[in-house]
Amino acid sequence: MKRTSLIGALSLVLLLSAGCAQKTEREAKLLVVPVDWIGKTMEWCAGPRERLLKTERIDLHRRVKTSDGIEIDAWVIKSRLYDEQADNKGSLFESKVTRGTVVMLHPLLMGKSWFLREGRQLADRGWDVILLDLRGHGYSGGQYITWGVKEKRDVKTVVDKLVATEPLSDKIYVCGSSTGGSVAIQYAAIEPRCKGVIALAPPAGAVGVFRRILFLLPESSFDKALKRASEIAEFDPTEASAVAAAKKLSCPIILIHGSWDPLVPFSNSEQIADATGAPKKLIGLKCVGHAPEIGRAGWLTDQVDVLADMARQEETATRTITRSRWGSALRPWSPGMAGPSGGVGYAP
Repeated sequence: MKRTSLIGALSLVLLLSAGCAQKTEREAKLLVVPVDWIGKTMEWCAGPRERLLKTERIDLHRRVKTSDGIEIDAWVIKSRLYDEQADNKGSLFESKVTRGTVVMLHPLLMGKSWFLREGRQLADRGWDVILLDLRGHGYSGGQYITWGVKEKRDVKTVVDKLVATEPLSDKIYVCGSSTGGSVAIQYAAIEPRCKGVIALAPPAGAVGVFRRILFLLPESSFDKALKRASEIAEFDPTEASAVAAAKKLSCPIILIHGSWDPLVPFSNSEQIADATGAPKKLIGLKCVGHAPEIGRAGWLTDQVDVLADMARQEETATRTITRSRWGSALRPWSPGMAGPSGGVGYAP
């Protein structure tokens, strides 16, 4: 009788352990397994890539393989400004005038067509534009997301490849929304060619987002899910930090965040702004939730122009260092001084 009871107790413990393991597995996958069909559906609604190419809504479609074998799907839209002095004004690339290349990074679960409208508007203003599906999204490969740890390297690989092989400017700017905003900051921190970054509602770090996703879990269960997520996707979640990346930024940054964001609170952008010593502008949008770019395509493209102005001022300030006969250096404007880096602005 005692032996039967012992076997029963051990069986119950094993069943409970198995159930807990399965629960932890499900919770972990919520953090790192994306849904690619949303991005694919958005792209289908925008139009098949063959039609987009034929109608010149996009100019190039490329797939670029990363160092770990993942293929990233990307579109290129060339500047629509022509050199009036060129004889070949009718050609697609040779007579185009470009102000730089803007890399657009979509939010979590979306795809590259998310920023297609803004990309076309930027091209009309003279910018080259790269739109891409982050790994695990849309038509890019990959099963898991790492919230910037691997994605920032993916973006660098794609941009390096396209700038080297296509007629694109190597003066890089990057703009991203939500998770794409965090990736944009992390990419800018490792890309010395990056002249500026715009981040819309960026999470300060992946661990904070994970805690909000699994807000009902006790701390011990959350720690298990976090550990399992890192094992599944093979990354350290603590490295997926826009705050840590912001400390390394040397280019200007514009942060845009809704005051009523329930998914990524406004305080995330405040943390990022406080962390960086680069020229910065923090814009709060009153009574706006997550994805503040919705309905603001023209305004967002205006912010790219503002960012370019900030970059020019910083570049000029860096170059214009004059020395007196006593050897002291004078710098007219720097990230630590008042100017574009100061304060929080609010937009309607």
